[in-house]
Amino acid sequence: MRLVRKCVEPDVDVLELAGSLVFGRESPGLEEAVDNLLGEGRKRIVLDMTEVPYVDSSGLGVLVGCAEKAKASGGMVRLAGLTGRVMRTIQIAHLDLVLAIDPTVAESASRLQG
Repeated sequence: MRLVRKCVEPDVDVLELAGSLVFGRESPGLEEAVDNLLGEGRKRIVLDMTEVPYVDSSGLGVLVGCAEKAKASGGMVRLAGLTGRVMRTIQIAHLDLVLAIDPTVAESASRLQG
């Protein structure tokens, strides 16, 4: 999995993900990236999942864990640009009820501003 960090608003960071979010070495990289942002005091985070074709149960756990860590530190993680397959996986697991999901990065950033 490839991760690229971008700042789209003065206080909103975007992590662009590319590749499958599955059990293995890649998943801890996302957790570490979110931990680093939170450690820097960056608390408004968008995970751009436009280039993520597949998420397994381990990947779902990572997404929930990142959202919980952000919330515990007074921040928020929003997911953006989910593909149909990834969105269906999240819905089947009923995680769409606990994860903040938006169609686009711009919409996620806007919601984090308000």
